[in-house]
Amino acid sequence: MKVATFGSCLSRNTANYLVADFEFEIMSCVFHVMSEQFVKYYVEKTHELPDLDWLESMFVANDDPKSVHYANGMLRNQYPEQMGLWEFSEQDMPSKILFLDLIENHEVDLILLDNFIDMSSWPMFYTLDPKLSESPIQFVYHFYKNSEELLKKFRFGGYVSPRDSAKNYLKIMMWLKKKQPKAKIAFLSFFGCTSEGNPERQQRALDFYRELSTIAPKEFLVLPPLDVPKVLQIEGDWSHVHNSVYRGLAGKLFVDFIIQPSNEASSSKGWKGLP
Repeated sequence: MKVATFGSCLSRNTANYLVADFEFEIMSCVFHVMSEQFVKYYVEKTHELPDLDWLESMFVANDDPKSVHYANGMLRNQYPEQMGLWEFSEQDMPSKILFLDLIENHEVDLILLDNFIDMSSWPMFYTLDPKLSESPIQFVYHFYKNSEELLKKFRFGGYVSPRDSAKNYLKIMMWLKKKQPKAKIAFLSFFGCTSEGNPERQQRALDFYRELSTIAPKEFLVLPPLDVPKVLQIEGDWSHVHNSVYRGLAGKLFVDFIIQPSNEASSSKGWKGLP
């Protein structure tokens, strides 16, 4: 079976265990694209995407390997020519497909999404060209040598509200379903349990789930934020949890959402699977 992911390590790591335990294949993996970006550029097509070569000529990455990796990969992954191919090894690359090509021209069985990027990132807007003043991109300025110069040319947007984020993701899921009518679509709401020191972020995690679960049609699976036990959290890292949690999510998805119960089981009061 074939899976594509759109979000962060939450969806990608879960997909990794669908591969390891249930014979799935990851076809494309979109990292670090905010919902507002994808809606504006690819779903509704209301805004102009800044030219990638022009942007890259403006950005000067730090010399350390991590900065180079994230500075280049994160930016390019927001563009059609690279979207969906970041974080694959060269060995795996021949079997992978650009995300937009995959959705438009191939079939997948499952699409996993999560909202970590909306939870954690602010969009950046170029201020020196009126045509681009409302065209968001996403970059982490401390990966660049010329960060002070960049901050004079770009402004920060604020965190997208849980309601607006949920509306954007619903538009994305509806767009995906129109393009991929046979695919099952599951949304993994990002957890707030690892953000005890940041109650505002915890509240946004809960509010997002309430918003999306209220407006999403039943054909989409919207999982609530997990309350991950402390022993399975990673100290000093609010954005990741122990791998066993992702493996558990993969198992739940496979049993409750991917495979179908037998006719006898589905008529039993004991079956609690999802449609």
